[in-house]
Amino acid sequence: MGYQLSWLDDEETITLLRVMQPWDWPEFHESLQRSHEMVRSKEYVVHGIIVLGEDFRLPDASLLTQARSLYGNIPQNNGTTVVVGATHFIATVARILTRALGDRAHFAYANTVEEARALIDQRRAQEESPQE
Repeated sequence: MGYQLSWLDDEETITLLRVMQPWDWPEFHESLQRSHEMVRSKEYVVHGIIVLGEDFRLPDASLLTQARSLYGNIPQNNGTTVVVGATHFIATVARILTRALGDRAHFAYANTVEEARALIDQRRAQEESPQE
């Protein structure tokens, strides 16, 4: 299997998806579907961390086609999704899709899981602080 999916925290507020070589698009779609089911099972905002890993590579050249189809099923209570280990190319494609389709995934990027968690904590603090 090309992925591992679990809760990062005991409170079940952050999903952790590790993509492992080798993987293919059907596995990636399955992993996101399972992740979305986990998010939908909660009545509060759930954030996510996707770890691509140092050896990450695309299975083929259909990233734009595949990524576009993934945007249609994002849960309403999906919070920030932090991608760890995204190449410049992958981050650029995500930014293009975000502009074209809207920021439903709330993407951010980090170099480590710890940095990703800190970004999520920072966004939570911003959401919880009173707006002036």
